[in-house]
Amino acid sequence: YTPTSAPVRFVDRYQKTDVNDLKLQLTGNFIPGSPTEINVYYQDYFTQYRQNDNGSNSNKGIEIISDNNDSKAIGGNLRQDFNFDIVHVSSITDFERMGYGSPLINGNVNKNAFSTSGIAGIDLFDKSLKPSFFIKYLNYSSVSFTGAGADAVYNFDKTLTLYGGLSSFEKPYNIFEEFYSLPYINLDNKQKISTVDLSLSFTNTFLNVSAGYFNQSIANALMPAIIYSD
Repeated sequence: YTPTSAPVRFVDRYQKTDVNDLKLQLTGNFIPGSPTEINVYYQDYFTQYRQNDNGSNSNKGIEIISDNNDSKAIGGNLRQDFNFDIVHVSSITDFERMGYGSPLINGNVNKNAFSTSGIAGIDLFDKSLKPSFFIKYLNYSSVSFTGAGADAVYNFDKTLTLYGGLSSFEKPYNIFEEFYSLPYINLDNKQKISTVDLSLSFTNTFLNVSAGYFNQSIANALMPAIIYSD
C-alpha cells in the first residue's frame, strides 16, 4: 500500500475543518514571590462532511450526505501560587461554557463546567523528599464531581529517584454517551477512575534508565454495543 498510488474508493466524499482559537493570557506577581496567571479563551471547531453533495452521482446509488458538526467553547481560568519557604500551594479555578451541534445528537447541546482545585506540597530533608496532595471539585451542568490524590518524589542522590502516586476522581459522561445510552442505564452512577503510578529512574552523564508500574481502573464506564433486532 502506497498513499500516492492507492485507488480512491470514495471520490465524492470529503471533509473540511475550520479551527479558530483565541487566547488572552495575563501573568504577574501581584503577591510577592507568588505568581498569578489568568487565561481567557474562545475556541470554535467547524467540520463539514460531504458525500455526493452536488447530486451528480445519485444515479449510481451514492447517497447525498451533507452534515455539519460544530463545537464552541468560551471560558477562563485563574491559577494562583503561594510559596512559603518549604511549603508550596497552588489553586486553579476554571469556568467554561460549551456548545455542540451535530446530526449525531439531533441538534444542539449546551454545557457549563466550573471547577476548582488545590495542590499542596512540601520540601523535606533538604528537598530530598517532596510529597504533595491535591483535591478537585467539578460542577458539570449542575452535577457535582470530586477527586483527590497524593504523590511523592524521593531523591536518594543526584542519580536515583523514586516516584509514587495514587488518585481517585469522578468523571462526567460526554454528550455522546449521554445521548446514546440505553434508557435503563442510570447516568447518576458516576464514572469513578482510580490510578496507581510507581517508577524508579536512574540518570547520569552516560545513561538514563527507568522502570515503572501504572494501573488504572474505571467503574461505571459505558461501552459501545451494536444491538441487532429481527
